[in-house]
Amino acid sequence: MTAANGRRVDLTLDLRTFYGREDGTDEIRQAARNRYLEAFWYGDIFIYSGHSHFGNGPLEPSLYTPENFPARYQIAFINSCLSFNYYNRDFLTKKARGELDMVVNGMPSYVSTAGFTTAQFLISLLDKTPKSYKQILQDMTFDFSWRNNAYEPMRVVDGETDNIYNPNSFPLTLEWSGPSF
Repeated sequence: MTAANGRRVDLTLDLRTFYGREDGTDEIRQAARNRYLEAFWYGDIFIYSGHSHFGNGPLEPSLYTPENFPARYQIAFINSCLSFNYYNRDFLTKKARGELDMVVNGMPSYVSTAGFTTAQFLISLLDKTPKSYKQILQDMTFDFSWRNNAYEPMRVVDGETDNIYNPNSFPLTLEWSGPSF
C-alpha cells in the first residue's frame, strides 16, 4: 500500500531472484544471459552481485542493445569489482529507451560483504520512509570491526540527473500488509 498526496494505491511487490552458474560452456553463459534479459525487461530494480568478468561474462555490456530494455524508469545496482568503470557508461548509453539510475562500485567489492550490502540496498530502498541515494549508500557501509574500520568500495549513483525525489512536492509513504523485513 502506498499513499501519494493523500491517495492510497495498492501495489504488489514481485521479488524474483535468479541464481546460477555464469562461467563454463557457451550453454551456461547463454542461460545466464537469458536470466539477465528477463530481469532487464520485467524488473524495475535490477541487482547483480558477483564477478565483473571484464569482457568475458554474460553481463558483458556489448551483448545488449537498447531493445533489451523497456521504455520506463529502472534502477540497476551492480555490486561487483570496479563496476563503475566497466558497466556504468556502457549500460547508461545502451538504455536509450528509458531512464536508468546506476548504483556501482569504484573499488573492489568483497564476497564476504556482498550479501549484507545487497540486502541493505534493497531494504533501504524499500523502507517505509523514502530515502535519498546518499542515505541508502550510507546504510550499505559494512563495518569491519575486526579491522577497526568500515570499508566502502566507493559506491556512486549515476544516471538521470533530473530524477530528484522531493518529499515535500510528492509525499509518499509505504505500508506493508505482508511479510516484514
